[in-house]
Amino acid sequence: MDRPDSNIPQAPEGYSRPESSPQNFAGPSNQNGGKPRPFEAPTYKQGFVLCVVGGVITGLLSFIGAALVAYGMVIAVYCKKGHGWFGPAITSVLVTGVAAYLLSGPTEAATSVTACALALGVGYAFATEKLTVGVGSLLVGATALALLGYDAFFAAMAGTTLPELAQNVFNQYASQVSGASPEIQEGLSTAKALFMLFWPTSYTGMALLYFVIARFGARTVYKALTRDPQKLPQFQLMDVPFWMCALTVANLFVYALSSTILSAQDILQLITLNVFMALRVVFALQGLAVLTWFVREKHFSPALSLSLFVLAGMLEVQLGVMALVGLIDAWANFRKLNRSGNQDSEPTINNN
Repeated sequence: MDRPDSNIPQAPEGYSRPESSPQNFAGPSNQNGGKPRPFEAPTYKQGFVLCVVGGVITGLLSFIGAALVAYGMVIAVYCKKGHGWFGPAITSVLVTGVAAYLLSGPTEAATSVTACALALGVGYAFATEKLTVGVGSLLVGATALALLGYDAFFAAMAGTTLPELAQNVFNQYASQVSGASPEIQEGLSTAKALFMLFWPTSYTGMALLYFVIARFGARTVYKALTRDPQKLPQFQLMDVPFWMCALTVANLFVYALSSTILSAQDILQLITLNVFMALRVVFALQGLAVLTWFVREKHFSPALSLSLFVLAGMLEVQLGVMALVGLIDAWANFRKLNRSGNQDSEPTINNN
């Protein structure tokens, strides 16, 4: 196109980005207050390096390294348009395992490798827009089972079991108040009974923490790469998939049936109660998402909104009300979300 006869240079009509870098970051604004200047987006090689560096850090500090591993994986997969995940995944897992083994031994190496694998899965799912509630729950569940399995294996190698280790840990803390009043001793007995029922939930909590940290790293870089708010998950539109409702019903059925199977009653109750605890967290989050949507739809004042959330938190802790709201919403669809076809088909709009 011919430039008009003027001393003022014309800005280009369009910007042709490299094929391997679908979107550029926004640079600093110019001195005249114009739009941000685009500069070259991260490359696949940079994403690869970040995954490796994140793997080394995960071997040292697993919680911090998980964010960097997910960050690098998003860049690598995004630059390759959904591909290119194998190289950084294998390399970062190997680096994590070697670093953790040399510094802390096999037990910590297993934990660090599991955290790295979760971060890689989160990064890949986020970059390909497939990080749905269902996928995230499966990642957390698989991570929790892996962590529990590793510890059970190492406990068996040491000639003990995880329940025995859990009981020993509680007894060590309880021994510090051995001379307490009878009321406190009675409370400790109740606490011990609950602890021996729900100790596996600690693995779910650790896996969930790894997931949240990795998701933070993935979201941070994905937001910069896309610069499209519609592609980012929105908490108020979180939607639990139907299979989790079916799992709740099946879990309730197994729990009711466990009392008739005396040979496996204890293990069945242990499993079902901890699955219930994990499902309660998921459905409580959905209930809070419904409340968030309701507050925004009604345009409540900040003071009233805060009061509602505080009340919701109290009701959830005491009675599990928000989990019940989330479970009902999974069937009733209070927010009128689009659930046609595969419920997980729109992860960044309908499924958190």
